[in-house]
Amino acid sequence: MWIQEVSSRLGMTKKAIYYYEEKGLITPQIEENGYRRYSQEDLKTLEKIRFFRLMGISVGEIQKLLSTGEGSARLLQISRRIGRESEATRIRGELLERYSRGENWDSLEAELEALERRIRLQDKLENAFPGDFGRMLSIQFGPFLQDPVDTEEKNAAYLNIQSLLDQMPPLHLSAQLQRMLEEVQGVLTDELIQKSLEDKEKAYEDFDQFFSDHEESIREYLKWKETPEYKELPIIKLQEKIREYLAQENGFYEVFLPNLRILSPAYEEHYQKMLRANEKLLDRLGK
Repeated sequence: MWIQEVSSRLGMTKKAIYYYEEKGLITPQIEENGYRRYSQEDLKTLEKIRFFRLMGISVGEIQKLLSTGEGSARLLQISRRIGRESEATRIRGELLERYSRGENWDSLEAELEALERRIRLQDKLENAFPGDFGRMLSIQFGPFLQDPVDTEEKNAAYLNIQSLLDQMPPLHLSAQLQRMLEEVQGVLTDELIQKSLEDKEKAYEDFDQFFSDHEESIREYLKWKETPEYKELPIIKLQEKIREYLAQENGFYEVFLPNLRILSPAYEEHYQKMLRANEKLLDRLGK
């Protein structure tokens, strides 16, 4: 079975399949032409991975489950932990407990689809694009990925984004930037990201007043942004790498952002405020 067939059959992105192969969870046969052929065993493993990821189980935990065997006691332990969390994770816990007691994939499929309509867009993207790619999206757009994909219009927009991202070439980060990405994700809590967003929103809402209050520091910051020292900062290099990657072939501007504006009312509002503030900034700077 070729990757396109596996991807279509499981509703799993090709990037996710490649990622699980890199992690050693599946071992497809590599043909002489370089194409991968997936066995029924690979397919079954990917079904389990998809199920476990929808249950909110980390890739590291899945590796342990698959390497040591899916003991019912271990699954029940995980299900009880998950069941103590939010409504969506409570449902995950119940489904995981039923799975641990022997219910098959087919009997749970409809409820899994209903669960997918409940989970946050951020979780859907992290499940679809595990590893550096998913972390990158969460860091860049996390505050705007908190709504579920719960309408037909949103689902169509999500599929547009997923299709675009899955067709993009692999994201290659240097070891330094990989460490930086992990460090940033570890430091940037949801609360810190939300606070940063709220500060930006306040500045956008009354930009004339904000500029008057901070004109000197804004001009100094804009000058600093043009210096080699600024451009060599690891966090800036990481941000630039992300921007360059997402902007490939204009897919970011023509597909990703318009569909994100459909998926996230918060982003649509932020986007409009940002445009107005940028116009005012350029006017103040005489550009």
